[in-house]
Amino acid sequence: MKDRCGVFICSCEGKLPLDRERLAQEEPAPHLSDHPREGAAAFADHARGERLEQVVISCCEGTAPFEAAFAAAGVSPEIHALDLKHLCYLPHPDADQANGKALRLVRAAVQAAQRSEEISENLLTAGNQLLLIVDDANGLRMAPRLQALGNLMVVVNAERDSVEGIPPGRVNWGRLLGISGRLGALEVRVATGAGNGERPAAERRLNADQVVIIAAKEAPAVKSRTGLHILVAPEEAELERVAADVAALTGTFMKPEHVRYDAAICAGGAASQQACGLCIGHCPYDAIARDADNPLRVRVDHLTCEGCGACVAACPTSALRFTEPSPAQLYDRLAGLLADQPEDDRSAALPSVVLFHCPEEGKAALRWAGQQALSYSPGVLPVEVPCLRYVSTANMLAAFRLGAAGVALLGCEQCPHGERALLLENLDLSREILDAFGLGEHRLRLLTAEPERRGEAIGALDEFARQLAPSPIRFAGRRYHGGGNRAVIAEALAAFLEQLETEPGSLTLKGDQPFALPEVNADGCTLCRACANVCPTHAFRFDEEPQRLSLKHIDCVACGLCETVCPEKVITLRRELHLNKEALEYQLIVQDEMVECARCHKPYINKRALKAVESRVLGLASLLDTFAGDRHEILRMCPDCRAVAAIRDVERGWEP
Repeated sequence: MKDRCGVFICSCEGKLPLDRERLAQEEPAPHLSDHPREGAAAFADHARGERLEQVVISCCEGTAPFEAAFAAAGVSPEIHALDLKHLCYLPHPDADQANGKALRLVRAAVQAAQRSEEISENLLTAGNQLLLIVDDANGLRMAPRLQALGNLMVVVNAERDSVEGIPPGRVNWGRLLGISGRLGALEVRVATGAGNGERPAAERRLNADQVVIIAAKEAPAVKSRTGLHILVAPEEAELERVAADVAALTGTFMKPEHVRYDAAICAGGAASQQACGLCIGHCPYDAIARDADNPLRVRVDHLTCEGCGACVAACPTSALRFTEPSPAQLYDRLAGLLADQPEDDRSAALPSVVLFHCPEEGKAALRWAGQQALSYSPGVLPVEVPCLRYVSTANMLAAFRLGAAGVALLGCEQCPHGERALLLENLDLSREILDAFGLGEHRLRLLTAEPERRGEAIGALDEFARQLAPSPIRFAGRRYHGGGNRAVIAEALAAFLEQLETEPGSLTLKGDQPFALPEVNADGCTLCRACANVCPTHAFRFDEEPQRLSLKHIDCVACGLCETVCPEKVITLRRELHLNKEALEYQLIVQDEMVECARCHKPYINKRALKAVESRVLGLASLLDTFAGDRHEILRMCPDCRAVAAIRDVERGWEP
């Protein structure tokens, strides 16, 4: 059952050209107000009366007035903020187009909110052990502020004689090598002796709850993470801000779990053979590792996880799923944005562009465009994600399957989570698929922004959106069915195959893309079931009656387990993705008939397996006497009859 949801939209004291009649036709009908502080109380009463569990709020004053009003009314619905002012009304001067886009965003926000799920939390404690790293005396201005907050250690990467005013406490001279861990448990590696012109004598490890780095010219090459604060040539105001951030992160918190893990569908390994492990290599924070108790599976350190989403984009079986937004929330949001609009909606006449953007510079650039009234195509439909590395091939293809004319990604020039190799691989594969179907790789674009060049990024986004032709793919109205990434990709390919009426053939894959075609040498297969038993996605399927092995190519995640465990060594993985209808359905690979027991006539083995057994057994010279004469028939008996026959031969004097 969907959560009960309400919507509140303010007009910013009548400054926004809300189409009240048009908005009122939505379900649920939004509460419209010119004065949010007055309207918040009435909306809180409505929330209490209707027992709302979710609320979507678009207000120029943020959500604070509503949080207070809900508390006073004794209700606590989950709040979802929606910035229609900066996303619709300020950057789009055509009121009809602005309202059309606003309707889409509201509808999408409601559908996503109704899919909200309870998220588990874990206790995280960060003490007051602080570490300050500086490379000149100027950085020591931060020391008194941190000393007031806790126990301070200092690392100085400079000549000893060049730095005066070292604060009392523990001081280390050395060069920063790296930082790992999490808020409350950070480990800093320092090469000692590097600060006084000496050759580094040894590596030292320092532990801290939080670390502040102040560089004179250039930030060190360390990955950003919660509890690590990096400043370059800061002003006093920045020092004060970071000190406040350090204080706010000291204490005990409930940290939400960003991902859920389903060990039952993990491709981490089987039959004592490790496989996959893509999530481990793509996690920039070492929050995922092999489970020490079961190395065939992984374990997520939820306290270390920074919620970038790289693991869910890498996981081929969707054993790892993000919690906020969950796959259901994301795909329902896309469906709300791309559903057919009324014919009189002028915004619907524009090619729809799904814009996945990060909550950092991507979001800031869109808000900045609103503040500057910088116009861009109203066909751009924003979807916020935790980080661009969250965006998978499935997400991009799903947007096209739902009718998007284009997909753009807008994020930081320098992502705080590090390099985006996986994202670039997913972009390349998605472009290859689009190009193979004749849709054109130009429909997919990655854009980056930084504070000084936001105008360029928005201009490039506008140019991208306006040069697109409408999509030939029509949204069939089918919303998210609950499957994982591979099922979403299969559904997109099915739509392309059906609506474009073409089968492009196969793509040769590069890198670690988790797709493959297991090529089976049917002549050597004995239908032993080993491949079907270890396949984590059931891409191989074995049917007992009749004896047949089938393969669904699209479900293969290239884990290699089938190739590893096949006793006949007749399976070879080909790194290919086939774009045809056969790839989406089970196809017969090998079929055989059962053989009856020579004595009881009960079917007990297939012909292929019997032939292989006889070939191996009778190929051993040491066993020729054992199965000579009448005993040759023992191999053609079921296990029960074989045991009886062998015992009777022993009783007659046969020595096996």
